[in-house]
Amino acid sequence: VMTYIVIIQALFFYGYCFYVYKNHGVLRSISDSWYHVKHKWAFDLFAAGVGLPMWFYGIEGAAGLLFVVSGLCMFTVTLASMFKQNKVVNRLHYVGTVGAIVFAVLGIYAMQGTWEPIAFILIGLSLIAFPNHIWWIEVWIFTIIIAYLL
Repeated sequence: VMTYIVIIQALFFYGYCFYVYKNHGVLRSISDSWYHVKHKWAFDLFAAGVGLPMWFYGIEGAAGLLFVVSGLCMFTVTLASMFKQNKVVNRLHYVGTVGAIVFAVLGIYAMQGTWEPIAFILIGLSLIAFPNHIWWIEVWIFTIIIAYLL
């Protein structure tokens, strides 16, 4: 069952990234796509499709609460999708983004006992040399998280 949940998350994430790439190219960040897509609900659907399934990992053991918090943080990203609006919304958006990542990685550690995702995430930070590096770092980090949830 968990494998299907991971696949659903991957479909929402990569599907949305492909949709944005096809219509607008690689943007500054995935979140920046909210300002470019015609249908704003597409960003909300993407974030919900990635965040809501995190709650289902909460069914399994001690890692559960960490995954639930990760999913809630992803919903914060949706609530603060207009991150360029003002400083408060911007900070809320980025706290949600970082929180979703941190709690997912902590959940993986609690579930599998490995810190390897952190090492891979740090390696991926070398993508900072690329144009639109935030986009590529987000894709890299999500790929690492999904790989460890499979």
